Amino acid sequence: MPWLKHHYKRMGSIITQTVKKRILLHIHSSINTDGEVAETQLAPAGYFYRLGDDWYLSYEEPGDTPADCTRTTIKVLPDGTAIVARSGSVSGRIVLQAGQRTLFTYYTPYGELELTAQGREIAAETDGDTGSLRLWYEIGTDQGKISENAITITFKIEESAN
Repeated sequence: MPWLKHHYKRMGSIITQTVKKRILLHIHSSINTDGEVAETQLAPAGYFYRLGDDWYLSYEEPGDTPADCTRTTIKVLPDGTAIVARSGSVSGRIVLQAGQRTLFTYYTPYGELELTAQGREIAAETDGDTGSLRLWYEIGTDQGKISENAITITFKIEESAN
């Protein structure tokens, strides 16, 4: 099947096989900055896979030009932690845990930003063929909150062409 990609990870002396499944995502993002709400919806194709008890979503966000694309990979841990890693025209790695404040650096074409992320809610579920992920968090600095962000992602395995 063309949507399968095989990855191998050595765990001790045992090699486990991970299958990357091609998925269709629906992403709704809402960013509230001082009462001004910006909403975005995307429907990219991407990948879903598991490594041990963790699961991953990976997709590309389009930019103004092909060179401006950003790859986003979200790792979901069994304890409810979500790690959002972005690379491309903007990059950074945010660790989100409900009730926890974490520090991170965001790299943009205009420079580096030292920011904080305050997790409000992380809700994730999947049966391996479909799933959903909700991330609700605040972005800020040491001086205070910049924005309140909510991202809802639903996904399903892409049907193969017959």
